[in-house]
Amino acid sequence: MFARRVVAPGGRYMVVSGSVPALLSAATVGRLLSTGGRKIGVLRVRPNREDLLRVAWMAATGSLRAVIERTYPLNGVPEALRQLGEGRALGKLVIEVG
Repeated sequence: MFARRVVAPGGRYMVVSGSVPALLSAATVGRLLSTGGRKIGVLRVRPNREDLLRVAWMAATGSLRAVIERTYPLNGVPEALRQLGEGRALGKLVIEVG
């Protein structure tokens, strides 16, 4: 599992969604890899109005930041999907439309 390599001591890596193998891996193997202050696991949430308003506020104030790894033109979608499928994307991949 690549998460252990990218999570700093004291950091957290939570899988919110993804492929079934990724979720199962984080749920099972994540507990074994949660050492040195690192926590790896699956975050289960039930969306509700209060949480969505808080996330919207965090995005508006800049306290929530997405890590953008790379931006692709629209014709680069196959390459972006390949990178995601191979598990090589460590941040968000952005597709420019227009």
